[in-house]
Amino acid sequence: MSLHNVIILQKERSIAQELAGQISKHGFQPLVTASASEVKTALAAQKVEAAILALDIVDPAVVAWITNTASDVTVICTHHAPDDDAWVTALLAGATDLCHPSESQAILKSLHSRRGARHTQHEQEQ
Repeated sequence: MSLHNVIILQKERSIAQELAGQISKHGFQPLVTASASEVKTALAAQKVEAAILALDIVDPAVVAWITNTASDVTVICTHHAPDDDAWVTALLAGATDLCHPSESQAILKSLHSRRGARHTQHEQEQ
């Protein structure tokens, strides 16, 4: 079994695959999933750093569940029309960011900043 550290769930599989290809070039091992239940299964089975979830198909309660049960997992939400309401909904649910799914650079920036913050926190704890 290969280990994946980023779980991706998007409305369109082609977008998820494109995003997976982009982030894999930056040292992440993505796993494209097809449902919220697959996301939960992957979270339970693997050491996951982040989940990139489409807010147009994932209920904010799932985002909240992830951030409450796996507080070390960064959740980045995507939405095809990321307006203020979607942004507030994502952040209130516990996501660290909301981006359009085609904004791979913004998603990577969020992934790298959270990875850096965790690394710094780990060093301070030692």
